[in-house]
Amino acid sequence: MSTQALNPSGLSLMATIVLIFPMVYFAFASLTFFLRPLSDPVVGRMLRGLVNAWLLAVTGLGMLAVLAFMAAGQPRVAAGLALLAACALAARGWAVPRMDAALRAPGRDTAAILRRLQLAGIAYNLAELTIMLGSIPRLFPAA
Repeated sequence: MSTQALNPSGLSLMATIVLIFPMVYFAFASLTFFLRPLSDPVVGRMLRGLVNAWLLAVTGLGMLAVLAFMAAGQPRVAAGLALLAACALAARGWAVPRMDAALRAPGRDTAAILRRLQLAGIAYNLAELTIMLGSIPRLFPAA
């Protein structure tokens, strides 16, 4: 393994790439829920699990990226990533209880509520993924 990857700049690049993985995975996996009816309780629970895991992964990996950028001497970027992780944690606190409530008391509106939450998650993920991908050329101009 190259020692260049183990320096703080290399670690921050790896942390950025690893942070993007759950965002890309959610972008593709969330689209598959358009193929199944959300009125099916199993599909609803799977969507809830996907949203929960995605937001937890972004929160945890975001905090690891904060540490990597602090070690690389880029506190501004670390602050931005801390904000991204905090927003993901807040989004989890907002979306998951609403999904739980819809799944606990299924009714005629369950599928519509889950679909709106799915679309909100897709929009949020698109925003954070765009920010992350758009910042790579500025953060790593030599990469």
